[in-house]
Amino acid sequence: MTLQRLVFLAAIAVPVSMLHILFFFGFEATTTDEQLWHQGIIAAHFTQAVLFSLIGLAARRYQSQPHLWQANATFWSALLLVIISGASITILDQLVTTAVTPFLVACTIAGVIFLLSPRQALSVYSGAFALFFLGLELTQSDPAILLSNRVNGLTATGIAAGLSLMLWHHTVTRKDQEQKIAEQQQALQASNQMLEELASRDDLTGLLNRRLFDLMVQQELAALARDNKTSALLMLDIDHFKSINDSYGHLCGDQILRELSALLQQMLRASDLCGRWGGEEFVILLRDTQANKVPSIAENIRQSIEDRIFVLDGRSHRITVSIGCTLLDPNDPEPMLSAYQHADLALYQAKSQGRNRVVMRKTT
Repeated sequence: MTLQRLVFLAAIAVPVSMLHILFFFGFEATTTDEQLWHQGIIAAHFTQAVLFSLIGLAARRYQSQPHLWQANATFWSALLLVIISGASITILDQLVTTAVTPFLVACTIAGVIFLLSPRQALSVYSGAFALFFLGLELTQSDPAILLSNRVNGLTATGIAAGLSLMLWHHTVTRKDQEQKIAEQQQALQASNQMLEELASRDDLTGLLNRRLFDLMVQQELAALARDNKTSALLMLDIDHFKSINDSYGHLCGDQILRELSALLQQMLRASDLCGRWGGEEFVILLRDTQANKVPSIAENIRQSIEDRIFVLDGRSHRITVSIGCTLLDPNDPEPMLSAYQHADLALYQAKSQGRNRVVMRKTT
């Protein structure tokens, strides 16, 4: 941000210096001191215009890369130029006046524009005062005026140091606030993500809940209509689950549901989706799956569940599932309703045929 300020500072300092030169060209010196003052002021402002032009160009170039050493060199060069210019012009002015306005203006500009740490500010403005203190003797010989101007120079550097501390404190405070805001935004984002996760996941199993699963099926139907691919919907129900709850209790039944959910997610591809439909019923979306492979995939799921050993109250227990399958048909007038109806009918058929089996039902 300081480099951006230097661009604006150069844009102001260069034309101001050129105007000073124009004003002084018309001045006719009558004494030796006035002649030295006249020539020195013109030379100082010309040098200042050239150097500020170079600094402005450098600042414009390096402001997008603030960590380069060139950017740091530009920063410190500009700061030294401001202070030395103010001190030099004030020292030259002592040939014809007792004013220290240029040095005061330079210190004020430095304190407002240049971001310095407290330690850097102490070093810079102590050096600036030392330069001003010693330089005044070159052109000011009156002891009283010399003392007064040195005290004024101390005031000027003190003001600059105060402004610099205020700028530093404001910047540090602002950055702390920005960091706190960023941390709060991250925490809020994490909280919102957690709430969204809770709103879209089944509390017990961690699978997709019915609402989100419906939404994903709708999106899949839209993709099928566009890409001309095939996807399948499976409805899975645990056989005789009520007897498990009655014999072992609902906590053991919940354990079965959680372990079964984890097993289903292990068997499915990353692209497939699994959700809890309700109770002991689950739904599976097999994306981009050929129709002739759907029954074998469902059978593999059924067999893997039958082979799994669940431990309930220290005793081994096996479960079986019935699965109804159907293909998604994006051309159906009501594709969502039709898919669920056919999958549910296929599941009912599997149950009526003795359970622990897979039934595939076409949508047409």
